[in-house]
Amino acid sequence: MSACCILRWMRTARKAVVAPQGLRLAPKARVAPVPEPPAVDVYGFKGPQYALAARRVGTTPAERFAWLVRFVQRPPEDFVDPYLLEAREELFVFGLYEAGSSSTFSLGLDYLTQERTLEIASRAQTMINSLLTAGEWKFDRPVALRLKRMPDGSIVDTPDKPQGTDLWLWALKTVLCRHGGRLAKCARSGCDRLFVRHKAGLYCSSSCSHKVRNDRRAQVR
Repeated sequence: MSACCILRWMRTARKAVVAPQGLRLAPKARVAPVPEPPAVDVYGFKGPQYALAARRVGTTPAERFAWLVRFVQRPPEDFVDPYLLEAREELFVFGLYEAGSSSTFSLGLDYLTQERTLEIASRAQTMINSLLTAGEWKFDRPVALRLKRMPDGSIVDTPDKPQGTDLWLWALKTVLCRHGGRLAKCARSGCDRLFVRHKAGLYCSSSCSHKVRNDRRAQVR
């Protein structure tokens, strides 16, 4: 068979496979591109910032309590650029989780200026220190008391929530009432670090525990 005949035969076979009985194959469907997430969400977070902040704060009440203990011990440099944004994001997410929706949160992340973030952090530190030293802390802003009769006839207490930065104190109160029994201060002299106590732990870390144990051994010798 000549080369010309072989080439003609190959073309005929290809047509038979690609388009049998003279039918055209449908063009390959195009896959629609996945839409990009909005650059800024409804609260003012950019890209994955909200998800990352929520992960740092925690998705359970116990995790958010542990975050609170860390937050009140943040050094002053965490409240200035370039670390300020991280503190603001975490504080906003914490309040959103614990205090729920309110007109304050509708203002978005921009509401938490450096001044307001520092104010909330300072008042949170005062609250916890007062509880640990005096055993008491008092909310000094009036909140309207309100009772509501439910469809089943029961009556429940539904006080008005504070607004503005006081709303974060409301959130702190909620968390401390729920898990405050685990709040402790390290028993090693000179440490005084706050930590979340597990069982009957006395020290904030294994390092402090080992130092106390080594000091006791040294005294025995």
